[in-house]
Amino acid sequence: MKIRRWLMKPVLSELAAFRHQLATMENTMSAKLDELIAAVAAEDEVIDSVLTLVTDLVAQVQANLTDPVALQKLIDDVTSKKDKMAAAVAANTPAAPTP
Repeated sequence: MKIRRWLMKPVLSELAAFRHQLATMENTMSAKLDELIAAVAAEDEVIDSVLTLVTDLVAQVQANLTDPVALQKLIDDVTSKKDKMAAAVAANTPAAPTP
């Protein structure tokens, strides 16, 4: 059974449009994946920094347990930086995406 060329034109046109749409979706998904990879890497850096901070802080507290003056100095230092750290965390935490 022969299919007339003029009957196939709309089908071929639809297929070409669909192919273009798929290519566009693929490019969008690839860009979003790149964004996600970058965001995860940034989060890993922040997590590593926080872990280092906490580990160092615990070590400093343990090293100064018998020295009340040094321990108070450490407490004062942490307290003075608390607001600064909270502001930095808030400033560098992206807003939750809206669904």
